[in-house]
Amino acid sequence: MATVSSAYATAGFNNGSALPTTSNSVINAVDYGVIANDGQDDAAAIQSIIDNEINLNNSPDNLITIQLPAGEINIAQEVHIDRSGIIIKGMGNSPTSGTNIVINSWQPYGTASDGAPDFDKKYWPGFAAFRVETRLKHPNEQAYEGSINFHWKHAIEFDQSAAIGDTVLKLENNGASHFSVGDLIYVGAANDTAFLDLGQVPSSKRNKSHVTTGHMRTQIFKVTAVNNSNDQVTLDQPLEFDIALTNDSGYKSRVMPVTAIEQAGFQDFYLTMDKSNTDCAPYNTGVYDAASNPNGVTFRYENLCPQDAIHGILFKWAYNGWVDNVAMEMIGSHPIVTEFAKNMTISNNTFNGSWNKGAGGNGYIRGSKLYDSWITGNDIQNVRHITLQWSATGNLVENNTLNCDINLHGGWERNNIIRNNTVLVPYEHQSWSSGAPGTGTWQPFWWASGDHATNWSGPTGPNNQLTNNTFKKALSSGAAINTWGLFDTPNVTYYLGWDGTGYKHLEDNSGPVATWTQQIAEEVYANIPNSGVTTSSTSTYDTDNDGVLDNVDQCPNTPAGATVDSYGCEVIGDSDNDGVLDNVDQCPNTPAGATVDSNGCQVIGDSDNDGVLDNVDQCPNTPAGSTVDSNGCEVVVGGCSQIIDIPWSTKTEVTLAAGTCIRFDRDLSGENNQFWDSDENTSCNFRGTVTSVDGSGSLAINSNYVSSQALSGTTLLIESNNSCPYIKVKAY
Repeated sequence: MATVSSAYATAGFNNGSALPTTSNSVINAVDYGVIANDGQDDAAAIQSIIDNEINLNNSPDNLITIQLPAGEINIAQEVHIDRSGIIIKGMGNSPTSGTNIVINSWQPYGTASDGAPDFDKKYWPGFAAFRVETRLKHPNEQAYEGSINFHWKHAIEFDQSAAIGDTVLKLENNGASHFSVGDLIYVGAANDTAFLDLGQVPSSKRNKSHVTTGHMRTQIFKVTAVNNSNDQVTLDQPLEFDIALTNDSGYKSRVMPVTAIEQAGFQDFYLTMDKSNTDCAPYNTGVYDAASNPNGVTFRYENLCPQDAIHGILFKWAYNGWVDNVAMEMIGSHPIVTEFAKNMTISNNTFNGSWNKGAGGNGYIRGSKLYDSWITGNDIQNVRHITLQWSATGNLVENNTLNCDINLHGGWERNNIIRNNTVLVPYEHQSWSSGAPGTGTWQPFWWASGDHATNWSGPTGPNNQLTNNTFKKALSSGAAINTWGLFDTPNVTYYLGWDGTGYKHLEDNSGPVATWTQQIAEEVYANIPNSGVTTSSTSTYDTDNDGVLDNVDQCPNTPAGATVDSYGCEVIGDSDNDGVLDNVDQCPNTPAGATVDSNGCQVIGDSDNDGVLDNVDQCPNTPAGSTVDSNGCEVVVGGCSQIIDIPWSTKTEVTLAAGTCIRFDRDLSGENNQFWDSDENTSCNFRGTVTSVDGSGSLAINSNYVSSQALSGTTLLIESNNSCPYIKVKAY
């Protein structure tokens, strides 16, 4: 697979690395009850694999693939990927020959007065077929899964304000004690007056709750140093915004240790939603036309079945994840949605349509609070927008094909590169109101003003870059889709919200833009470089002062004083020759020849998949599914002094000792259990009892053959009452 190779070379999975092609182990879902084409809900069986077969504290580097079968798989409840290192993989993204995952809506939403899905916003951004997020709860908030990442519950505040470019944060008394080197840290800045002034937020809108009590500017860093005596933590990158201690409403800036799900991936399947038994049932996927196809949903920007606005894949508080070679068609709302996700790769996918694309922000490819990620090679059709929003930063969006707009949706998104995309937008891509298309049309590219976007978030931030995009648009009803002619000159980079040294709100002929229309876009473009947009082409800028001009600089943010090559990229060594460069190598002295992970640290496996790595596992061959202690040794329970594993559907001779238990590889509920006198040892005939230790039921053995279906669980304690230690057993 491809890797990021130029500007923003650290965007995406593992700082721009190729996606994994193998995993440490594979779990075949069919062995655990995921049966294709049976019309039954498979979500519970998939969830059971995650909950019972994969350790909650699984290492992100211990990749475990859950292999789904070909055919139709049904999902009728949310599947939680709440532990690291899990790959959900199908047998191809064709709905006919690959793995076809069908969402059967469980209608988790109500309907708000504006027609948007209604739900408890602490579960934002709603429900998905696959949800990547921890379910751990904060000690002071037990009502919500995932509350461990509610920053207001941690309430770690600043002792000193901070500024753009700082890497050391001074926290309140004992604040640094909550962090260790290598932790992910959330940093959120209160919306103070200086920030609102900079973003041209009207005074009439500054009392909105998301302005007075929110953190519009956020970022996730790694902690590189902790000084507990001074209550300081050091970040791996400079701050991209100023931080005041509080705003005029008394709302605080805060930090928090992040509990992230790492290295969760999705690949090689098809995903859709069945509209049967929903309010969308009467509608079709054709283009809306009031006369010829009033039930068409293409270019219809309404919520047609808001109770069923279920997303496809959601990453929330996630790190180093990916979606690759997945096809999604007609999802309930967002095919892909992020909310605090860092170093994601979304590549080589096909996204086509959504049943709900209306009020409340539905039907996007939604990059919210998305950091340092790579969206590349996707075919995106018939959704409302692809967005970068709510402090999205450091992202690279390139080589995608779309028939919707690329939308900087507001909330101080910044420092993103958007390049080499093909955007072909028909006139019908336009707002809707009162059940019908509105006036005007949406442009191929959208920028959020402080006035308009503060209705839901706030202004777009600094230094978002457009380079070599093909923007085409039909500007009137019935017109052909032709070259837009704005912000799309070949080999010119447009820096939006940037005057060459810092942020500048976009301006049209009347001053700061109030919204974004065709006329406003034309005026902003015509007034470059005085409109909040600057450009570079052949010899204009060297932003990072490394001696390589921006138009050829493939690494435009190299540190001051760094030695660079002819492409402007820092020359970095690999002192231990492990293939991981020194600037990201967290284990710089690994032994020669050792296999290492993306951090340069020696990879230690878990050969028996018990959650204890081999270097500390004192019992390296424990049976699958065993409960183990911290040394990797099986914990014997229920009065068992030893456990003997019995093959399924096989007559097996057993010699007993005191406290001997037998164990099968599946639950015995409803299964046949048989017990005979031993054929190999005829000196005595066993008489005694069989009792389930992890289920229910017991059975008296008082003849030479006993059969029963009354036992459940997997493990049985066999006790003799006549001192005979020989018995033959079978379950099937």
